[in-house]
Amino acid sequence: MLTAKQLKKYFTRIGQSALYDSLLSGESELSFATLRKIQMSHVFTFPFENLDMHNVLNRPDERASSIDIDDIFKKMVTGARGGYCFETNELIRQVLLSLGFDVKTFNAGVMWLKSQKLAPCHEMLIVRIGSCEYLIEPGFGAPGPIEPLLFKVDGKLYEVEQYFPQHEVKKFRFIKDDDGDFQLQGQVTTDWQPESPWKPLYAFKTAVECTPEDFARGHHFVTVSEQSPFLQRLFVTLPIKVDEDITGRITLLPNLYKISRPEGVTELPVTSQDHFMEILKMVFDMTLPPDSNLTAKQVRFPVPALQERSGRPEPQDRTSEPLQTDPDLHEKLASLLTANNPIALAKVEEQQSTKPAPVLMSAFKLHATQSTPLLPPAAVVSAPTTTEPTPEITPRAALPNYKNTVL
Repeated sequence: MLTAKQLKKYFTRIGQSALYDSLLSGESELSFATLRKIQMSHVFTFPFENLDMHNVLNRPDERASSIDIDDIFKKMVTGARGGYCFETNELIRQVLLSLGFDVKTFNAGVMWLKSQKLAPCHEMLIVRIGSCEYLIEPGFGAPGPIEPLLFKVDGKLYEVEQYFPQHEVKKFRFIKDDDGDFQLQGQVTTDWQPESPWKPLYAFKTAVECTPEDFARGHHFVTVSEQSPFLQRLFVTLPIKVDEDITGRITLLPNLYKISRPEGVTELPVTSQDHFMEILKMVFDMTLPPDSNLTAKQVRFPVPALQERSGRPEPQDRTSEPLQTDPDLHEKLASLLTANNPIALAKVEEQQSTKPAPVLMSAFKLHATQSTPLLPPAAVVSAPTTTEPTPEITPRAALPNYKNTVL
């Protein structure tokens, strides 16, 4: 359970101080509307990321990071970071419990992009409000739902497809499989693939709630075992509000920064670890401790082009040398973020010469004023994805400005 001081700080962090005050005064109730507002504000605030698993400063070969709630709170709320399922789901679980919601916790076996069920190692939450039970899932990244999903009504499985045309993953459903397990399944539908197949995200049972010991074992496997998929890839991803209730997503990988919107995907190559850190700060407003190095596990970053020094080629092994940064990073991101958006462009031009980073961060701040554009339109794309090495943006004049909206 969180203290009153921690709750206030959490609601401030997610931009919902007024909601917290109204809950304290009794003006707002522990309703579905309140639950939805908390979950959506949570997922738009805290990136889904696994940076600590790859940071040599954390000695990930020797130990798993702490999932004690005070440590999670310090990292995500006080430290303005994100987390993965055992962190971000645990944080929202403690918030909901502290408010008085009826929350049960279960362990799921991930099936996303797998040919079979994996051992349970994913924390998932079911919240009961009256006769309805809802799945709350901020901790599954891009394939997961960003809104509560109705799981059961009067104790019976709700098997109707739940459709969210405004989101990337538009359809979800629950089924009961041949093993007697429940499955959460998702379907990504697009204009060019309107009939994509259903894909299972994970399977779970609800007969017995999970204990802290269960989650400690799962967390240890995910963060330490060389078999963990989280140790084979590095990522930071965050849903973004595009216009009204329409959402997109920003994703940062060791070699790529990607902006996904309804009309397509724009990509910017990441050229080095320093380049990665610049985008991490500029776009996600996240800063890692000094001397951080994200190559403790299998992940490797692109190495900048070799240069001659003192008339001889650079050695191939440059792990001990600082990586080059991209001097044009600000201009490239500005062109991606401000195309056809005069308000955002004016802010970039006004602050470009002094403090460029906050300009782009403000473009992604969910809890700025309603007049602050969140993400402007990007290039005209003839296919769902563009992968030009240097983005040359051609604005689509007919598109409206993408603006932030209050949930």
